[in-house]
Amino acid sequence: MKPTLGRIVIVQGFAANGSLAQAAVVTRVWPPNGLLNLMVLPDVGVPTPLQAITFVDDEHEAVALVAQARRDNQTRFVAHWPTKVA
Repeated sequence: MKPTLGRIVIVQGFAANGSLAQAAVVTRVWPPNGLLNLMVLPDVGVPTPLQAITFVDDEHEAVALVAQARRDNQTRFVAHWPTKVA
């Protein structure tokens, strides 16, 4: 499923209140590459816009991409769908 305007995603790599995972609202999807503009809603923080964020379907892939960037002393944000709870 592709992200669309107004959908909730999780963005990895945005540190707030001891967590690198924050909720965000999709504010734009850039065709044709599918990069996202997001309004991040950090826990106990100020809503923050992010632009041109990569989207992947899998949480584990998103966490791995952020971890690799951190090992390379870089900052990277990657969005994914929230984990479904049964």
